[in-house]
Amino acid sequence: ICSLQMSHMCIANLLKTEIDKIQENELIISVDLLDAFTQFVIFDASGPLFIKRLASIKSYPSIEEMKKMNSIQVEINKKPNKVKNSKTYHALSKLDLKILIREIGETFTNFLNKNNLNKKAKIFLSGRNSQHKNLVEILGQSLDMDVALISPIHNYLLKEFSFDPDEISHFAMSRLVGLGLTLVNNNDLDDQNLNQEFILN
Repeated sequence: ICSLQMSHMCIANLLKTEIDKIQENELIISVDLLDAFTQFVIFDASGPLFIKRLASIKSYPSIEEMKKMNSIQVEINKKPNKVKNSKTYHALSKLDLKILIREIGETFTNFLNKNNLNKKAKIFLSGRNSQHKNLVEILGQSLDMDVALISPIHNYLLKEFSFDPDEISHFAMSRLVGLGLTLVNNNDLDDQNLNQEFILN
């Protein structure tokens, strides 16, 4: 192992281009959506300021589960009256995110109050459970904040990245990619267009 980092520093490496652009009245919030918990980290231009574990949300189906659901959906389309009680993917509702929304809002407000700050923040989502289709919209509307989903493998510093999409989703590799980026010496971004696909929506 050439480089060992705490998980929040791996995410900081992944978000470096966004952290470098932070203005004086701004902060960045990383929300890493894992199965057991949600890791909440507040960054300013100097690095991480605050770290807390929050509630986890409904797990996004694994690749195997999604394959089964898709095959069941094909069967339902062929024989709608014969396939019953089948498990299919349902998008999140605001109710599914109620606890996480409350915890994010309260944690950020308490942080600002405790440190006597008046700053705006943008949230970046990562982790396996960030794949839920309407997650960005629900969080953005409920928290009245800018929310974006990141695609780890589209970081501009990655020239080549090989993995089997039938075995693992690239959204689950945020920390791994961030750890790998610690081995890259040149972090200067000359062409902003190279990083376009990093932020998905």
